[in-house]
Amino acid sequence: MMLKLPGATRLSTAALFAATMLAPWSAGAAPRALAHDFTIEQVLSAPFPSSLVAAGQGGRVAWAFNKDGSRNVWVAEPGANGAYAAHPISAYVGDDGYDLGELDWTPDGRQVVYSRGGSLEGGGPVNVRSGPSGAVGQEIWVASVDGTAPRRIGPGHSAATSPRGDAVAYIQADQIWLAPLAAGGQPTQLIHDRGRSGQIAWSPDGARLAFVSSRGDHSLVGVYDFAAKAIVWPRRGRRTAEASPSSVSPPAMRASSPTAMRPSPGRSGSAAPSLARRTACGPRAPARGARSIGWSPRRR
Repeated sequence: MMLKLPGATRLSTAALFAATMLAPWSAGAAPRALAHDFTIEQVLSAPFPSSLVAAGQGGRVAWAFNKDGSRNVWVAEPGANGAYAAHPISAYVGDDGYDLGELDWTPDGRQVVYSRGGSLEGGGPVNVRSGPSGAVGQEIWVASVDGTAPRRIGPGHSAATSPRGDAVAYIQADQIWLAPLAAGGQPTQLIHDRGRSGQIAWSPDGARLAFVSSRGDHSLVGVYDFAAKAIVWPRRGRRTAEASPSSVSPPAMRASSPTAMRPSPGRSGSAAPSLARRTACGPRAPARGARSIGWSPRRR
């Protein structure tokens, strides 16, 4: 809140502030000793936790931890006496400038999927070290609480693990990809969308995947059905073939307010999933990684 003051009062306040700030450096005044000394290095290397997320099982909590520039995934879990003990499950060393975050637990609470590389704040690839080969792309990794070394899944960001614990969906080049969580599997592009896909959200049973397709001046909400291998645009129940860019845009799903959440109606007599949505277009669109759509626990 800004306080409006009369002109004379503003001048008096400014004069008092200047006198207070300049008093220690006036002629004959002794320098004021600082109550606590610290160095620039200490300020720049202050530890910074972020991306706190709780596991669905086991009582564990994970977060990204930046300590002295080294960014790693940390986990805290309860011991036999109920007290929590924290430890890292990745071992990246040094300030390489690669961002780390967007953490997501597997359903059994034993693995954490995360994004690493570039900047997680958007804006495209960032060549933070001015490498001659260019910027390093973002990648999806998975780390285990049992001490197993983290494993690379593939290029991408904004990962979401399936409630069934067998796969992870993520965004690569504005498209939705799917990769098995088990080692040895190869990622594949799940949907070929004519727009920019994002904000993916699994249904509670893992049978469907909701997403937002941004298309410039409007955005659409789609639901991929794994059994039918097709996309349903929930507002009118429109269905398109798997991995097939539609030549005609499906009906837009725009809410009147960016914060308004509404259930999406399905076709009469169909077992349409109960899906809530928010608008994802315009200057007030959610930040990357934020999920503005979600599934109701009452339905699949």
